[in-house]
Amino acid sequence: MISHRHRCIFLGVPKCASTSVGYWLSTQGEGRPIMKPGWCAGVLSQRSQALARVVDLYPKYFTFSFVRDPYDRFVSLYLDASRRFALQHADGWEVPAGLCFRNFAELCAELLGECGDLWGRDAQAFFRAHGERECGPARIKFRHLGWLLFHAQPQTRFLPDCNAGTLLGVRRVNRDPLSFIGSVENFAADLRRVAETLGLPAPEPPHRNSSEFEAGAGRRERYRACYDGETRRLVEEVYAADIDFTGCRFDDPHAALVLPAGRRAKGRTASGRRHALARRLLHPVRRLRRYP
Repeated sequence: MISHRHRCIFLGVPKCASTSVGYWLSTQGEGRPIMKPGWCAGVLSQRSQALARVVDLYPKYFTFSFVRDPYDRFVSLYLDASRRFALQHADGWEVPAGLCFRNFAELCAELLGECGDLWGRDAQAFFRAHGERECGPARIKFRHLGWLLFHAQPQTRFLPDCNAGTLLGVRRVNRDPLSFIGSVENFAADLRRVAETLGLPAPEPPHRNSSEFEAGAGRRERYRACYDGETRRLVEEVYAADIDFTGCRFDDPHAALVLPAGRRAKGRTASGRRHALARRLLHPVRRLRRYP
């Protein structure tokens, strides 16, 4: 989403509170989607690339996003996909009523391995040409998986910080990093910091499109119970860049994604973001960034 009134752009990452943030921003006046649902044969059309072009058009706008513990995010993706498959199966689609967690991980690994680098028209062309091919242990036809290709993408593929040359298949002109990256694990506090930076009232947004997975201290232990050794291996292979970027570790209960408390999102200018990037290169230990 983009708001010209507040001179900001929100780059939403699927399954990282993007619906909640988008709803909150839309209530602040003149926030409007820059992307319209443009699906063709079940695949994402031009809206992802429109987002990358808008970032190029407004280099001085405050840009922000949210990321999430990759292991937790994949469980959320699985729960969302399970609901979708159940509804599609009930409507007569050629999809299974449900998948076990490991089979879903195998499906995502195969799907992203086949066409994970395709965006926009290239993705459309692929799904038109190969719609009857089957994917994953349940042998689901590609024409039913366009939505999953977008949602299952690694978080880092949506972040300018991790895609210096191209973003979502679009060559970048403005190569600045994001002004601010928050975390789902620290969602309320980080969204308040965004509001403070933009001069907006403190938000109290509802969680929308939530997977209703357990919140609080028990959340991490519960999602860890979803994984067996093979599923964990698959997720760590597919989302290796996300795990490296966030610094999350499966075996360390204290390694949940946490942002350094002393850093704030105050600057909006391109030069300020470049200075932050220089500082980050001098101190590369922190994998999750917040820009002053």
